[in-house]
Amino acid sequence: MKLEDTIGLMCSDDYRDRMKAEYIQLAIRINKLEKYMEQCEDLATGFGQNLRAQRNAMGIYRTELGRRMENDGIPVESIDSVIEEE
Repeated sequence: MKLEDTIGLMCSDDYRDRMKAEYIQLAIRINKLEKYMEQCEDLATGFGQNLRAQRNAMGIYRTELGRRMENDGIPVESIDSVIEEE
């Protein structure tokens, strides 16, 4: 799944669809950041620390968003199964 595949969900009047899109977009961005970090040669520097901090914050955000979705009856596992890495 790509970011552009979430447009329909983002434009929905149903807040649950918009949460799904947000979760999917976040997962895609995390995957891309992790791929970038794998190729990055200077992770030991301050720049690398910033990347790790950003990844950690995004992970916390994804976890909390997932909890909110579960509380609203949206099974996160079903969404995780449709998210593919590029």
